[in-house]
Amino acid sequence: MLMEVRVTALETEMKFVRRDLDEVRTDVRTIQERISSIDVTLSAMSEKLGTMSEQLGRFPTKLQLTLWGCAGLTALLGVSTSMVALFLRLLGHNDAAAVVDAVSGD
Repeated sequence: MLMEVRVTALETEMKFVRRDLDEVRTDVRTIQERISSIDVTLSAMSEKLGTMSEQLGRFPTKLQLTLWGCAGLTALLGVSTSMVALFLRLLGHNDAAAVVDAVSGD
């Protein structure tokens, strides 16, 4: 009789162990699905970052923009000086136009 009680107790304990093991298996499957989902998301983000990096590489740097701005301003200054000299000549101020030409290097 003592043996029967012990066997019954062990069987009951095994049922609880089996139930707990089933819960652990379910939790592990859920964790694996989440990890897989995270992996897919990270892969997609990595591709997007690669594409963004390529696109940003096409934009000019601050130095390039500064040099282009300086070149544009220099050209604008040269054209403005020539226009001032032209208007001075048209208005009959040839001496002033000659001074402007001399300063601008023409």
